[in-house]
Amino acid sequence: MNSRFTLNGAIVGINEAATIELVTLPFENENQLDDLRDKHGDTHFFRREGVKIFCVALERDVGSLGLMKPVRAADYPWLISALVLEALERFFLRLGRRVLTARPLRILSSRPNDLLLSRSLPTGLSFPQWLERRVEYEC
Repeated sequence: MNSRFTLNGAIVGINEAATIELVTLPFENENQLDDLRDKHGDTHFFRREGVKIFCVALERDVGSLGLMKPVRAADYPWLISALVLEALERFFLRLGRRVLTARPLRILSSRPNDLLLSRSLPTGLSFPQWLERRVEYEC
C-alpha cells in the first residue's frame, strides 16, 4: 500500500494576558453565516461553533456587529489558530501570491528563485510559459 502523508505545523505562542474583542451571535442558519461573510468578510472573521457564531474585527475602527466582549485569547486556542491561518491567507493574497486552498493553506510562489524550469535551463534556451513549474508551499 502506497500512502502519502504530510504533517505541517507551527507553534503559536499566546501571551496569557492577551485579550481579543469577541462578538457572539446566535447561529440561525447557513444563510445567516454566508450573509455575514459576504457583507463583512473584508473586515471581520467569522467562525461557527455549534449554536454560536464568533465574530472578530480584523481591523481597528470597523464597527461592531454586536456587543464586543474582551476575552482571554488563551481560553480560545481553536479561534486563535483559525485567526492565524486567516491572517496568513490575507498576507499572501496582498503579496499577490496565488492561494490554491485555504485549509490547508497552499500557495503558489511567484518569486523568481522559485521558477524551477527557468532556473535550470542553459542560457539562450527558452520554453513556453505554460510549461513553467513553480514552487508550492503548504502551511
